Amino acid sequence: MESVKHDEKPQVKKRIRQRSIAMQLAIALKDAEVAATSKETDEYTIARMRLLQTRLKILSVKEARERNLKFKKIIAENQSLRTENERLRLELEAKPVMKPMTEIEIALQRYSAEKEGRA
Repeated sequence: MESVKHDEKPQVKKRIRQRSIAMQLAIALKDAEVAATSKETDEYTIARMRLLQTRLKILSVKEARERNLKFKKIIAENQSLRTENERLRLELEAKPVMKPMTEIEIALQRYSAEKEGRA
């Protein structure tokens, strides 16, 4: 007889979170600093430096693009809120607002009502 395991779960691939652009930039800067202060010079040093420069440039462009995207989202949200605010303001202005009557206005209203009642 075969022993069958019912408790076996299918293997789920673990999700690996990508490093943030800021973290990648920090690592690239650290690598560039190490390469710049290195006393070893061989035929690959120039290639490594160029690779680091390219990596820094790409990451900084990517970071700027991400920042601009966030900025555009915020501007769009701000504009929609301003539009809604303007619509609500116009809606409020269109409605007649009854202000509370002062004591003098109440007395004048009573007086005019009594005056019309006598006439």
